[in-house]
Amino acid sequence: MSTTVDKLHACARTVWLRCGRGAVLTVAMLLSANYSLADWLKPGKSDISPIVTRTPNGIFEVTNRLSVAIKNPPVSDLLVIVGYPEPCQYYDIEWVKQPPKKYVRTYDESGDRYIRYAQIGTRKDPKLEWIFRVRFYKVAADFSKIDKIYPYDKSSRLYRDNTRRKEVKENLAIRAFRDAVVQLSDQAKGNPLEYVRLAYAYVANNFTTGEIPNGPEPMLERAFRSKKSGDCGPVHEIFVQLCRAGGVPARVLCCLRPCFDEGRHHVTSEFYLEKWGWIPADFFDSRTSEGGCPEKGCFGRYEDHTVAMTRGTRFNVKSDGGERPIVVFNQGVNYWFWNYGGNCGEPYITHLFDGIRQRDYAFSE
Repeated sequence: MSTTVDKLHACARTVWLRCGRGAVLTVAMLLSANYSLADWLKPGKSDISPIVTRTPNGIFEVTNRLSVAIKNPPVSDLLVIVGYPEPCQYYDIEWVKQPPKKYVRTYDESGDRYIRYAQIGTRKDPKLEWIFRVRFYKVAADFSKIDKIYPYDKSSRLYRDNTRRKEVKENLAIRAFRDAVVQLSDQAKGNPLEYVRLAYAYVANNFTTGEIPNGPEPMLERAFRSKKSGDCGPVHEIFVQLCRAGGVPARVLCCLRPCFDEGRHHVTSEFYLEKWGWIPADFFDSRTSEGGCPEKGCFGRYEDHTVAMTRGTRFNVKSDGGERPIVVFNQGVNYWFWNYGGNCGEPYITHLFDGIRQRDYAFSE
């Protein structure tokens, strides 16, 4: 099978233009809280940072419906990868209609689950649907609870997966990026929390929203040269790469919003402190960030209605037999990624968001 063209593309706008109308994400906010607590999947205690408080922030019912077709010419080999919502400190999950178990996989490196549909040798257009309820929380970190900064266990998988030293080494070849890391490290004096605070303020104060210029150089190099951070995706990538270069585990969260008046997609990020867990660091939320001061911005808190479908995970795009399918669709939710190998035809993805937000209401834990 030819894999001559094997470049990963990420462009939501292009997909919308090419794919036309698509998979329906229907959302209705539930007006009562008459669900048994036993029905809700909650994160384990180790998944909730001991320094955060959680305040109930509404319940939504989400129907995610996806269909894919390949035409001109149609093809028989296809792989679809879609994020799997898991309970975390930002929300609980209650499944109404789960994906078939045969489609649910666990990513070996991170342990994250995902939905993986593969068809080899057939031209059936897949139609997938799953429904879940999500109970959101406003999350706020109280940094005064941190009485000690613990050293990282650098041999742990969590540390290795979320610092990615090989990737950091490549980024440090970018002079402006390297200079920023040296400056932040000197100011932080070995304190990872202080380093992250400084990195957050550095990004907020030195980059402006606006499209990052195109060019052959890596995105990070073009962003540092232009001082443009694009939308929420690139700005969080800049922040996460600065954290990792400073030896602080960090990851990007690709999310979907079931609340349409807040926009459909969002990317945010988290950083990790040993013993204190994952802590949110957003630059954009449903309100507005107040300048570059972490204490007045979204540093350490998250109040948005978003479901994280991927958390820094890079999925395997090979088929079960080890061969690379002709076309791959990888839903990072806010972006569609696709691979071409040989003559693959034109993809038509149906993925529409639709719904009405109802009023909020109070409910107890």
